Amino acid sequence: MADTSLRSMEKIESLVGAEEFKARMRELASVIPVAVEKNIVSTLCSRNYLFSIDKGCGFSTCLELIKELLEESGKVSAAVYEGFLDGNGMATISQNVSGLKVSSADIVGLDISDWIGKLNMPEFRHALMSLVKRDDRTIFIFRIPPVEQSVMKKVHDAIYDIMLVTDVVFRPLTTDDCFEFASSVAAEKGFTLDDGAKERLDAKIAQEKVDGKFYGFDTVKKVVNEVIFNKMLNSSGDNVISGDDIGDVTLPEDKIRDPLDAFDNYIGMEGIKKQVSEIVSQIKYLRSKRGAAMPCIHMKFVGNPGTGKTTAARIVGDILGECGVLRNGAFFEYTARSLIGKHIGETEARTAEICRAAYGSVLFIDEAYSLSFSEQETRDFGNEALSVLVAEMENHRSDFVVIMAGYEEEMEQMMKANVGLDSRMPYKIVFDPYTGEELFAIFMKMVKDEFEYTGALESTAGDYFLSIPDEVTRRKDFSNARFVRNLYERCQRKALARCMGKTGGIVIDACDFEAAAADDDFKLDKKSAPVGF
Repeated sequence: MADTSLRSMEKIESLVGAEEFKARMRELASVIPVAVEKNIVSTLCSRNYLFSIDKGCGFSTCLELIKELLEESGKVSAAVYEGFLDGNGMATISQNVSGLKVSSADIVGLDISDWIGKLNMPEFRHALMSLVKRDDRTIFIFRIPPVEQSVMKKVHDAIYDIMLVTDVVFRPLTTDDCFEFASSVAAEKGFTLDDGAKERLDAKIAQEKVDGKFYGFDTVKKVVNEVIFNKMLNSSGDNVISGDDIGDVTLPEDKIRDPLDAFDNYIGMEGIKKQVSEIVSQIKYLRSKRGAAMPCIHMKFVGNPGTGKTTAARIVGDILGECGVLRNGAFFEYTARSLIGKHIGETEARTAEICRAAYGSVLFIDEAYSLSFSEQETRDFGNEALSVLVAEMENHRSDFVVIMAGYEEEMEQMMKANVGLDSRMPYKIVFDPYTGEELFAIFMKMVKDEFEYTGALESTAGDYFLSIPDEVTRRKDFSNARFVRNLYERCQRKALARCMGKTGGIVIDACDFEAAAADDDFKLDKKSAPVGF
């Protein structure tokens, strides 16, 4: 039995998640004193570990905790080294392996992610053999990202051919895990998170995940430190972090009472509102029929950039959450490429994790067609992601909504190329390009929301937007509302520069618009029109 009074074991047991790691460390803690007593520390060190853990989720922390456990429970001096196994099969770590000072036990953490698809190469086996021959007082901890079980077994078997290895799988972090860790980080700094902070923190973490570059506990710690810094900057006297302190996130309670009416805040969304209303009514009716199979509620949003697809998807999540179709109604946004892993087996695990996080909510995948039409080296991984998505969409068809978005032609090609995908996405909403009148209305709304303006500005801006030909607004590379925002921000900048040092408020004038529109990014002619950036 492990000595639970050990300070190192208390730290290990207090880790958020990491249940398999805790179990393996209990075993190690029970063996260490016996190995020391029998003077067979080398046998103790013969057991190595294969960690399946994402970056930022505690790999370095675990290495340090193993060191502490060795030193405390067995009085075994230990040193920690961390690095990776490079493409030549050489261990590159913080110090040269061959020059390490031999202590009673060395703990060497090596990232072998780049070798997942090259396990049969002689360089990999040679590297493992070299590590084994180095000395008999080193525990090697190998790291790979979360991968599917079959790939994990292949990596395990390749290592086990050379040395004894035990698997330790770290499950993906849940929102509760993130909040628990955030609370502990805040507590270390003398702060507490109140009950109202959880939902806003969940939304903040969801924002961090958008580009696929979420680094687990490291990202959560970054967010907490940012919140605490801003709280001190604002000279807040208390040490309680509220939802308001976490700040700039979009939450259901921030929106108007009837989520469907949110479409009214956006120009050119009347047709989209009507389509969504009809779809929601049909879903609610089908779900209300006793004994009926749960309807598949996944959707395709097709249209050019900047036509409001992401905005509409957020509103759909609010509507379906409000009416009880979705139990959470949260919104998770990813580009298709963020589902694709770098290594064999990583894509399936990553896509499945993303889907699990979105259960009860909306999973929005922009540029979804690139999963089928990506560059050669990632095309197979894209198809792997689609296979996982199709399975998840079927197995959890009534518990979350997958919305795939992109250009109409490319989306239709993807549907035809992937059997079973189109039938699982029965709802399609087409987002038409904005007209010149709508682009002008969007621009003026942006101006009115923030500044005073002259009548000359309105007249000049109207002439500009109404002169954009329809063939331009229909082009795939024209960014619609995004183009308008870019032009508005350039116009704003010109006005601020003109008014610098003058008394009175900022009033946007026609000259500011003309100066902005004269920039190459926004010049108009029938042969070459602005596309935004």
